[in-house]
Amino acid sequence: MATGIAFNNGRQQEVEVLDISDDSSHCNNLPDFPSKVQFATGGRLNGHPLICGGQSTINSTDITDECYIYNEEWTLLTNMIHKRYGAGGTAIDENTFWIIGGSGQTQSSEYVFSNGSVIEGPDFDVGFEWHCMVRLDNGRIMIIGHLKGTYIHVNILLLQLDITNYIHFY
Repeated sequence: MATGIAFNNGRQQEVEVLDISDDSSHCNNLPDFPSKVQFATGGRLNGHPLICGGQSTINSTDITDECYIYNEEWTLLTNMIHKRYGAGGTAIDENTFWIIGGSGQTQSSEYVFSNGSVIEGPDFDVGFEWHCMVRLDNGRIMIIGHLKGTYIHVNILLLQLDITNYIHFY
């Protein structure tokens, strides 16, 4: 869990990391996140926790483009090209995190690199928000579900991104 609102509507800055190689049910707490945000996306970048974007839990019109990385403390890694919340993201390799969609930027994507640089990624014909992404062992990216407008669309998409940014849907 990273940031967000708890079930009792309490504001959260907590970040917990679950080690799936350890069969205990204990999560390791990291220090509080620097700001109170919800609907951020995150994962691992170069072996470190990364959290990008989100919407302020204090002022719902305040959307952020900030990406923070944890390495003994939370530090600002970079600012994304677009402010996003409700986006999905996944590491495509150790040094590259791919973020797709999110409210207000549903058809765009961008890459965040471990050196702090950011570049535009490919655009999509369909919008993505409120979805999950995961990189599979075979290198394909699975995108699960998205909410567009007022209807919930439950989809599972598999795609392969090659080095020319061309996306192959399966």
